[in-house]
Formats: sequence, structure tokens, C-alpha cells
Amino acid sequence: MNFNDPKYRLQVIRDIKSEDNYARKREHQQRFDVYRERQDNYIIERLEREFDPDTVRQMRKILSINLAKKIVDDLSSIYSVPPTRTFASAAGRDIQDNEMEQIENLYEETHFNVAMRQANRFYNNHDQCALMIVPDKRGCFKVRAIPPMHYDVIPSDDDPEVASAYILNVWDYDLYKTTDDNTSESTQLNRYRQNDRMNQKIADDNDRDALLERYVVWTAEETFTMDGRGNLVSDVMPNPIGMLPFVDVAMEKDFQFFVRRGSSI
Repeated sequence: MNFNDPKYRLQVIRDIKSEDNYARKREHQQRFDVYRERQDNYIIERLEREFDPDTVRQMRKILSINLAKKIVDDLSSIYSVPPTRTFASAAGRDIQDNEMEQIENLYEETHFNVAMRQANRFYNNHDQCALMIVPDKRGCFKVRAIPPMHYDVIPSDDDPEVASAYILNVWDYDLYKTTDDNTSESTQLNRYRQNDRMNQKIADDNDRDALLERYVVWTAEETFTMDGRGNLVSDVMPNPIGMLPFVDVAMEKDFQFFVRRGSSI
């Protein structure tokens, strides 16, 4: 892992844009959409696999029933009631009252329980998510749960289930949809598994669009932002804590970082 090398950074961008990685993100986008009750297009798409499009258009369709959200919310009950936390000093001494007050204020200021409740839902819906804990512009901390389509990782050389670097890049559903013109398709939605044309669209070089892309890289040593061509667009800043400011929340893995399994929900 050598982010000082422009060729290495460019290769990382190419890997992020690979069809295999896009397929992973589209799968999680679908789970995210269904949980957020945007399931209409997916139902229509499934119907069109079984019936003629004209038949589907004439059907009386009920698209508002969504059991997935109910199941996920019922499974994600850990933070329905605020937890009781206990704290201990790494040095083995007793924690002073003013220190305890500062810690409790930090949890309150960062809305930590809200982020953990969201992470619990992402975990049950996606089988995996990341908790990001970084300083914010107010001088406090930002705690955020991130679903898997919004980040990539570079795995450790000696343990592929552990990340050596996190790369944040917001997955734009509309930007990366398969169809260019909805009117040419029988349905107006992403083809999550039939996506040949998307790769052709991405492969067309467009310098301006690539330069507008932003990828935020975090390693244990440094953090910086690069564009869609691997160029640095920010200063390389040292990571003051000396470790990745992310927590991987995931089900059991199979010698790879991302959990890849079907969604029973």
C-alpha cells in the first residue's frame, strides 16, 4: 500500500470502479432502498421477469406493503432503551467526577446512541456497516454509521478480513444507474444484476466528471482526498490517533473483508 505513488492511487480508483465492486454496491443500494420503503421499482422489475411488460402495466398493483422495514426494525432493538455504560481508566486509577461528566457530555453531544441504533439497523439489513468517529469542525466528534455502498477498503496483507485503509466515496444511485435513457427500457429502474452498459458508461473517459469525484482516504498514518484520476486535491494530513477511526460492524466473514451473502430479509 503506497499512496505516495500516483500510479497506485490511480489503480485504486480503477479497482473501485470495477464491475465486481459496483455489483456489490448496487446490491446494498437495493437493500437500502427497500428498507427506506422505495421498493416500487424493484417489485415492478420482478413482475416483468415473469410477465409481459404490457401485462404488468395493466395489473392492479399494491406496492405499499413492506415487511422488510418491519423485520429490520424489530431485529434492531439493542438501542431502543439507552444502555448503561461503565468506564475504567487504562492506567488503573479511579475516574474522577469531572472526567466522568466530560465523558457523559461527549456521548450526549455526539448523539452516540442514535448512531449506534442506526448501525444496528444497517447491520441487520446489510450484514455489515462501518462506524466512523472523526473530529468535526465544531471541535467535537462526529459519529456516523455508514452503509457498505458508501465506502471501500484496502485489506491488510496478512489478514484480508481486516482493513488497512478506508476510502469514503458517496455512491450516487442516479449517477451509476444502468440505463441512460429510461424510455428505452421496459422499466425505469436500475438493473442490479444485468449491468453491462453501466461499465461501458464508466469506461468512457470524461476528465471533468472524473475531477469532480472525491475519494477520502484514511489510513492509520494519514488522511487525504483524491479525485477520480488519483490526483491529490487536499494536503496529506497526519492521522493524530495512529489508528483507523472506523469500527467494522459485521457478521462472520470468509477470508475477505466484505460480507457477501444473500439477503434473507
